[in-house]
Amino acid sequence: MSEITKFEYEGHNISFEFSDGNKMINATEMAKPFGKMVSGFLRLKATQDYIVLLESRYQDQPGREALRVVKGGEPELQGTWMDEKLALKFAA
Repeated sequence: MSEITKFEYEGHNISFEFSDGNKMINATEMAKPFGKMVSGFLRLKATQDYIVLLESRYQDQPGREALRVVKGGEPELQGTWMDEKLALKFAA
């Protein structure tokens, strides 16, 4: 069961999903106040390598994922969602 919680950062709502110990952050919402695009970060070789590393660590944990892209459906679920570790790299 997952739960979406919104936290405010400098007047902007950022969605967090908490599910079975997994924390996902809506990176699209994170980037918006700064005029940034998530796609640029995801194209970097270092980012791609880090995603592969995270996915290999999570392979024995059902439901755990490093990255999820949601297009369509419920508006609050749309966007690029990152695992907390990947989101921290994105924010740095």
